[in-house]
Amino acid sequence: MDAIPDRLHARTPLIIGSREEVKLVESFIEDRLRREEVVAPATSN
Repeated sequence: MDAIPDRLHARTPLIIGSREEVKLVESFIEDRLRREEVVAPATSN
């Protein structure tokens, strides 16, 4: 496993379905992450 939990209840999504369904869900996740980056860009200190 590549994901190393950093807190007690760290979660990793499990997506089960056809190849097309998994790609669709991945696109939703990627789109949400992109929108979150636009709303709250990282600040440099």
